Amino acid sequence: MDDLLIRNAWIIDGTGKERFLGNVGIKDGKVFLRETSSVALKSFDATGLCICPGFIDSHSHGDQAFGKEYSNLSKSSQGITTQITGHCGLTPFPVSFDEDKFSDLLRISPYISSVYGKGKSREFTSFSAFRILADTVEQTSNYAMLVGHSAIRTATMGLEARAPSERELRRMKKLLAQSLAEGAIGMSTGLLYAPGSYALTSELVELAHILAKHDAVYATHLRDEADQVVGSIHEAIKITKTSGARLNISHHKIFGKNNHGKSIETLELMKEAAGCLRDLWTDIYPYTASMTSIYISLPQDFIKEGVGQLQKLLALPEYRKRVRESMKYSSTRYNQSGGFSGVMIAKSPTMPECEGKTIDEYARLKNLDPFDVYFDILASSGTEAQAIYFGMDREDLFRIVQEPFTLIGSDGLVSSFTGTTHPRSFGTFPRAIDLFWRQKGIFSLEEIISKMTSEAAKRWRLPNKGRILDGYDADLVLFDQERIKDSADYLYPTRLSEGIERVLVSGQTVYHNKRLTGNAPGKFISSGREGIK
Repeated sequence: MDDLLIRNAWIIDGTGKERFLGNVGIKDGKVFLRETSSVALKSFDATGLCICPGFIDSHSHGDQAFGKEYSNLSKSSQGITTQITGHCGLTPFPVSFDEDKFSDLLRISPYISSVYGKGKSREFTSFSAFRILADTVEQTSNYAMLVGHSAIRTATMGLEARAPSERELRRMKKLLAQSLAEGAIGMSTGLLYAPGSYALTSELVELAHILAKHDAVYATHLRDEADQVVGSIHEAIKITKTSGARLNISHHKIFGKNNHGKSIETLELMKEAAGCLRDLWTDIYPYTASMTSIYISLPQDFIKEGVGQLQKLLALPEYRKRVRESMKYSSTRYNQSGGFSGVMIAKSPTMPECEGKTIDEYARLKNLDPFDVYFDILASSGTEAQAIYFGMDREDLFRIVQEPFTLIGSDGLVSSFTGTTHPRSFGTFPRAIDLFWRQKGIFSLEEIISKMTSEAAKRWRLPNKGRILDGYDADLVLFDQERIKDSADYLYPTRLSEGIERVLVSGQTVYHNKRLTGNAPGKFISSGREGIK
């Protein structure tokens, strides 16, 4: 007898095949296709609804708020049952016993102490140490985890803008190998941000050899996603071709109005490389604006000494003048977004009144110079300040998503129930269905769901995930195909999506009637390499 029987649902099994009408039974956290005559302890009728495997978020920053109710809600409300975390080079581990190096990590990852507490996060000297805490918090979705290159680098050599010594490189390799042996699925980089931006290609090749030895993933936030995006793709391919590691290009985008259309070239590079790499895939979010730190609008020369030093120098009028002139003629997020009219403040702890407004809008309201507004936010909030940048083109987005090696990832970062964030944090997966299936007709409903389920499970090697098949994990989404769509936008980014009726993880309902149920069966998914040195 099943624990639960879901009757008369349109079953979309995750493979891309046409849906069919049937019954889904759940027993001991596993899913089974059942006959109409089957019985169960509990059952409900799902007439008119679709049921599919739970969505897999291929690019999540959920580790930045593990166990927080708002983070669980942001995932479960859009049908996510498994998330791949630890992206863009930043993870809460490994940390160094050295106080200076630990303080450096807090400077580039201020969320660590705010979420976990400085005292507790001092204990995250390894992945296994971090998991001791992560396994105790209530999670409504499963998660697999990468280890961050920037975290490894900072634990070894702080924020120094140089190549590591031979001894330091050996230490970095050791920390990476340890994380992989403790269950991490690969290593992520954030080559646009310090200290990841300080790494030479040769350093990354050396680390990627360790990944290849463990059959692990090199997941990279490219060194540049705008003017130098083609060269950055070349670098990622070189690193993995030389080392033998598997390659994931994170949140592939073409940024900057003068770069629109370059996806034709980047996708050709990927298709050519796919034949000679162990594996290659990318992911996208279905929006034409990105979200990241506000200091990315600065030329790299001004952040070489760290954001902390920059904050001090911005108190000097002459320094501000120098930065302003450089920004006007440099290719940064500022110019690529068409100036401050294309830069919306998403988070500024010290100046929350400007959140949800472009810098130009806020400057007009206060009769201030937009550059001074930008400098004031940066000087007071530092790396905690985040902005939304409008600089992508829909045609590039549509072109990228059509490739068979493209998955869906939210890249969402949530800090509260109501705080300003990117709408992708709450709307990515329903929006992908609505935009790519209903609005544009790029995919059938079954095809777009396969990218979010079985294809993602295959690329990330998640056993028993991504399909409705006898014996697979009962991670499921029930939705109304007529109503499913995102509601979050740039002014109201935490609005819950429509049409997601029920979400189950391991057979337990975690989301229903637009509320979390209190069930939290989410678990860590190991790479299966524990103990391998």
